[in-house]
Amino acid sequence: MAACLAQWREAIAGCDDTGLQDQVRETEPVSRMLHSVMLETVAELDSRNIAASAGFGTTKRLLAGMLHLSATEADTRLTHATRRSLNGEVLPPTLPSTAAALAAGKIGPAQVRVITEPIGRSYTTCHGQRTASQTRRNPAGGAATWCRRWGVGVGGSTGGGLLPGVECSG
Repeated sequence: MAACLAQWREAIAGCDDTGLQDQVRETEPVSRMLHSVMLETVAELDSRNIAASAGFGTTKRLLAGMLHLSATEADTRLTHATRRSLNGEVLPPTLPSTAAALAAGKIGPAQVRVITEPIGRSYTTCHGQRTASQTRRNPAGGAATWCRRWGVGVGGSTGGGLLPGVECSG
């Protein structure tokens, strides 16, 4: 993979203006797909409990230490990673359209956060389990506020072509 990336880098210098624009368009989906592969790797790392044998205790601490990530970023990656049952069986994604869009390179990590955070807030708001941190970040509460902030349709599909079929209800 490193050799392929090196060749890709070399090709950049020889591009005209239109070619550079094409390079940017082609690089972004690959970056997003690679993020999806990284999340699958994190899930496998977690399912094998490698963090404990490596002396980190938890996968979150292993990711933070090994990759020099903040605890928040390590936790986000672990949260977005593939889910597994207690016996290691891969479970279907909680948000299959989102997972498929990430794997296909149509959305990136930032869009995944925008999609998943409102859903988590909607659940906790509906069930009266909002944390102090959720209240500080979003005093109005609920997914509806987040959906409006990010221009996503509330109570129906996104409609703007961001993610066809993804529901965002508050």
